Amino acid sequence: QIPDGCDSLIDSDDDGVEDSIDACEGHNDTIDIDGDGVPYGCDNLIDSDGDGVADGVDECANSVGYVEPNGCPPSDEEDGMSTSTLVFVTGSSIGLGSFLLLFAWPAMFGRKKEKETLPSISWSGPEPSGPPQVQEIGLSAPPLGVVGVQKGDGYEWYEWPESSGDWWYRTAHTQEQWQHWEQ
Repeated sequence: QIPDGCDSLIDSDDDGVEDSIDACEGHNDTIDIDGDGVPYGCDNLIDSDGDGVADGVDECANSVGYVEPNGCPPSDEEDGMSTSTLVFVTGSSIGLGSFLLLFAWPAMFGRKKEKETLPSISWSGPEPSGPPQVQEIGLSAPPLGVVGVQKGDGYEWYEWPESSGDWWYRTAHTQEQWQHWEQ
């Protein structure tokens, strides 16, 4: 910083971002742990998996899509509908709709055929509430005992498995659970 104001680029926190456009003064604007566009030093919600639940309370750190308040997908036991049942019911519904359309189409335009009696179809289970949830293949976190590299941001960083390009982080000098870093 040049006190006389003659420098066109004033960067008080030395993060490489000019003060006049610095989104997070006093912090490094280039570090965004969860990729939400808010620099880490000014981010009120660190959410590495993007499910809307803060990492500190997210019990299922790599879950995607709709999640419960604890960060985990809804369990099959709670709604009584397994993924295979949902796929069967959804597929059956599409097949039934196609079948009815095929045979109802001529009747709608006045063609007369012999009346056929279709058996009554009833559903014994609940209606599907949406598409089946696709679960992400889980990554295994590094062991708690490994020590990561500190980069001055208050976190330890560790590439796991080695040479994989998958980076994990946790608060420095702790034995906390490793969190996967999504780039």
